[in-house]
Amino acid sequence: MRTPLHRHVALAGAGGSLLGFLQLWLEHPDLVTEDSPDELAEQLLRMFGMGHEEARAIARRPLPDRA
Repeated sequence: MRTPLHRHVALAGAGGSLLGFLQLWLEHPDLVTEDSPDELAEQLLRMFGMGHEEARAIARRPLPDRA
């Protein structure tokens, strides 16, 4: 039986991850690399149930142009 998804819990998890990442960046900038935001995005996608390879491919894509 599949557990129902609770969007507010998912939002809290994503928000907490972002806040934790920002705190790490501010307190220990030497630990945050150019690839760290992509790694965070990949981990969040995996947390939401996406497979490893697909999450990695999506997180590493270039951002679209804002023209």
